[in-house]
Amino acid sequence: MNNFIDVFLYISILSTLLPILLYFFVKKRSKEIRVIFLLLVISFCADVTNEVYVQLGNKGAIILNIYFLLEFLLLTYYFSLLLIVLKKLILLLGVGFLVLFILTSIFWQDIHTYQNIIRIIGSVLFVTYSVLFFRYFLKTLPVESPWLYPHFLIVAGIGFYFFQGFCSFTLSRYVFTHLPKEYGLHIWLLHGITEIIKHLFFARGIYLSDHSQNIAIAKNHARNV
Repeated sequence: MNNFIDVFLYISILSTLLPILLYFFVKKRSKEIRVIFLLLVISFCADVTNEVYVQLGNKGAIILNIYFLLEFLLLTYYFSLLLIVLKKLILLLGVGFLVLFILTSIFWQDIHTYQNIIRIIGSVLFVTYSVLFFRYFLKTLPVESPWLYPHFLIVAGIGFYFFQGFCSFTLSRYVFTHLPKEYGLHIWLLHGITEIIKHLFFARGIYLSDHSQNIAIAKNHARNV
């Protein structure tokens, strides 16, 4: 069972390369797509670095914690570009989260421990941003299918990933400390499945972003509050 989960987690890490490679075939790269590309590159580097770190016998979640902070900041910027009317609020919440991360690392959950409370808060924010995006987008939806628009797909991946993450992060401390090891492995397996699905959404979104008409329509509808 352990070997199967290890292989599956490696597959989830490698799945990051699909949207990264597709990015280089896209000619029209909007600012939003460049942010997602940077996030994917950082994600892949963090996963590989953390795997090497663990294989060398090190313990602790410092690399994963720092990555989550970077992920939060990049996605905060991404949503501030999509939800223009809420831009100031989103950026303000981003600054507040950064302060909370620093205070948590000093006084509550050390930077070397798995900071589930930070992840729970971040997940709630991104699920909320995703719902707001869908609400504003679908309110003025044209005849065409929303699945043809790049940012609808990307936000769908983000919302799905962080909703599952919220459930996992909420249960993780109890599962990893009070239940048999197998339950914790199942959480990692579910995380790997969710990550692969997210990367498939990202890949499709990046591929569609090469169509300038889709970019313009998606952004215009997202900004109509």
